Amino acid sequence: AYVTSRVDSVSLVFREGLEQPLDDVNLVSQQLEQLATIGRCEYEKTVQLLVQLFDQSASAYSQVMPLGGTDVLVQECKLAWLTYFMGACVGGRISFNSTDVHDELDSELCCRVLQLMRLADQRLPHAAHRLELAFLYFLDQFRKIYVGDSVQKACKVYRRMGEVLGIADESAILAVFVTKASVLLLFFLERLRGVIANLKFWSHHETIIGRTLALLSDLSAGYSAVRKLKASNSYWPIIPPAHFPFLSGQETLPTRLKFRTSFYAALGRLLMVDLGEDEDRFQAFMQPLTDAFSNVGNLLNSNQLQEAQTGLVGLARDLRGIAFSLNTKTAYMMLLDWFCPDYSQLMVKALEVWGASPEVTTPILKLYAEVAQNRSNRLQFDVASPDGVLLFRELSRVVCTYGEGLLARQPPKERIYHHKLKGIAVCFTILKASLSGNYVNLGVFSLYQDPALDSALSVFVRLLLSDHVYFLAGSEPTVFLYVLQSVHDGLTSSDTLVCSACCAVLDSLLSFLFTCLQRRGRLRPRQREACDRMQASCCDAGIWKNMRSSDQCPARLLEQLLVTLLNIVVFEDCRHQWSLSRPLLPLILLNEKCFQEVRASIISSQQWGGGQAGMERQSAVSACFDKLMEGVERNLLVRNRDKFTQNLSLFRRDIGDALKAAPAVDLGNEMS
Repeated sequence: AYVTSRVDSVSLVFREGLEQPLDDVNLVSQQLEQLATIGRCEYEKTVQLLVQLFDQSASAYSQVMPLGGTDVLVQECKLAWLTYFMGACVGGRISFNSTDVHDELDSELCCRVLQLMRLADQRLPHAAHRLELAFLYFLDQFRKIYVGDSVQKACKVYRRMGEVLGIADESAILAVFVTKASVLLLFFLERLRGVIANLKFWSHHETIIGRTLALLSDLSAGYSAVRKLKASNSYWPIIPPAHFPFLSGQETLPTRLKFRTSFYAALGRLLMVDLGEDEDRFQAFMQPLTDAFSNVGNLLNSNQLQEAQTGLVGLARDLRGIAFSLNTKTAYMMLLDWFCPDYSQLMVKALEVWGASPEVTTPILKLYAEVAQNRSNRLQFDVASPDGVLLFRELSRVVCTYGEGLLARQPPKERIYHHKLKGIAVCFTILKASLSGNYVNLGVFSLYQDPALDSALSVFVRLLLSDHVYFLAGSEPTVFLYVLQSVHDGLTSSDTLVCSACCAVLDSLLSFLFTCLQRRGRLRPRQREACDRMQASCCDAGIWKNMRSSDQCPARLLEQLLVTLLNIVVFEDCRHQWSLSRPLLPLILLNEKCFQEVRASIISSQQWGGGQAGMERQSAVSACFDKLMEGVERNLLVRNRDKFTQNLSLFRRDIGDALKAAPAVDLGNEMS
């Protein structure tokens, strides 16, 4: 009922102008997953129904094809539904619950779909995109079941296909797959040159291109399939890049350029099958890219920057795909010898010229992130080889060139992820891969006074610390308050590492705020803006006063931070006193009134017992607090911080002696 209802609904959709269900790819996929299980229950009846409906629609399609018009579209959509259903049934095959009869039924379905593919190729100029998507779905389902390393040698599915289509084994069906991929890529990408403005039309075809390349990638990934594919030589027609607009130097749309990586990754896997140590063959494979680099160099020399930019972006994506697929030491060294240093210099120059353009820098950085990966130990060099050092130098130069340029400019706030954060993340990936790849002795750089390592680490630290306070200051007040609340909770953790980390976070935030308030008249615009935003997060009239009255902070959060730190220092067994001293000083300097209130609360709590003893305890505690701030100035210089830390150590010892006989006091409750 479901199958017939979908087929019958096609005419109604066109007649009433309704939304086409076939265009909702996700919904169709969900329904096909259920059909794949249900359809195999009584498989003979299911196949009989599908074959009957398919033959009727295919016959009608061949009759109306010369006429064109809506009738052709109706039949194409009917056949698209049926092709989807056939693909789902084939993909639902379970090896332990299938028989030779089932394989022969799958063969009947496959014969009809492949015959329809040949017929539909005559309609390609009219862009039967829904039917093409259905073909790709069917081919992918067939590949998963009948093409690959786990397929039985004498599979019955090829018997009927051999009789009808001459496709008797996997090699023959692989030739069909790749020929279809080649035709689709060639046609659709050429066809779309004239219809870029039609976004809906383009979105369908972008899906076709993506799925076609995904199918090609899957075919090239299997150990057995890629060798049979290579042996058939059927993939060679798709290699020349001049045949495909998305591989040409004139292509500018990012949606098309992104396909180049997966395309060349698939070709790289095919090359790897029997490349061995044949450098001549590798150079022949890389010749189109060699010519492209030469062309880009000429464009840069003639100051044709726009054309050079497009060419370099495409080359970065191409090389990333090739680098991903070359996973043996011999093949990868061929690539590095070809790429470095001449062509790598062009990439570094591009980072200098277009450093503010993420559409250029991101593909180039991702290329080097792939180059740095020691996948399958492909970067294991001989002990006497300098290649590891030279490669690290190149990676360091890339990170430093991009990082220095990024630190020198301010990206637009509305696109900070694409213009800054994304590039920083890729740079960190490059450094992580190069430092952990185990292909370079990092001590060599210090021994021979080579600045490559120090420069890369310096840029890494500056990038890491360049924006965290500004980002937090520019966030919503609720976000800022939530961070402070989380830090406050962490201060009371029994885990020393957690508490120390929270102290460091609090020290960074409060030191930034105190420094900005002290130097307000000499701040740069960005620093002043960050300081104002941090204050505004806690209400405009003042960070401490308004934090107490703000509805967002009923517990007087920042005041409570000071109380919590003093509670830990005075009454608890503190084993990380140095960490606690770092945020405590800016807390006291920023809110001296609150500090005096806490001091008075602790002193007054020592009146228990009354008389002379109580007065002596109060006097001793007061003297401890006086010594705590003795010689401490109103600044956060290292010398002043060290003085406060020393005073805090003496304060904790002296006040501990004074309070030995006193009951513990909850300062938060005393002040509330």
